[in-house]
Amino acid sequence: GVSNDEPCDATEISLNVPCTFSSFLNNGASASLGIPDPLCANYVNDDVWFSLTVPASGEVEVDFDSGGITDGGAAAYEGICSSLFLIACDDNSSSNGNMPLLSLSGQTPGATIWIRVWENGGDVSGSFDICATDPSVTPSNDDPCDAENIAVNTSCVFETFTNEGATNTVGAPAPGCANYQGSDVWFSFTVPASGNVQVDVSEIGMDDPDA
Repeated sequence: GVSNDEPCDATEISLNVPCTFSSFLNNGASASLGIPDPLCANYVNDDVWFSLTVPASGEVEVDFDSGGITDGGAAAYEGICSSLFLIACDDNSSSNGNMPLLSLSGQTPGATIWIRVWENGGDVSGSFDICATDPSVTPSNDDPCDAENIAVNTSCVFETFTNEGATNTVGAPAPGCANYQGSDVWFSFTVPASGNVQVDVSEIGMDDPDA
């Protein structure tokens, strides 16, 4: 079986900004007894376990991507590994196909959260990817609807921003240039009466910025 088949043997995962996936397997996993069953994603058995420490913000986001497993479920628990209480369950909220996304807020900083992962229906074994992050540390202009408004000046006046902690934008068509891989931030401006605008980007800590 797998080493993280039971809660007390959970694999500890760290919070990364941006969310950085690692690959795991459920091959050989068995059902965990004595723990409240998750209430979503057709839980049957063959679960594996992870643990993480809640950051100072009290916010955690755990995302999943498919591998050999393309339809997964995940649940979050609080307590100690031998006595757990269900706090969240998800089926298909991730933007990565039929995979789960757990978004937790109001958690106790420093507490341990336990993550239970299974394949929907329990009839497929294989790999899947998991990552965890603190969503509170993403830039304020991480998504289009939160774009930073910038002024249109008669001569270019640079302002400094960061994409540190930025996540991928879901729903907007990916640009077809400059090797876009995500971690984007957004800006907006009002077109002047002339109808002409030039947007220039200069590097500071980013060697090859694109827009």
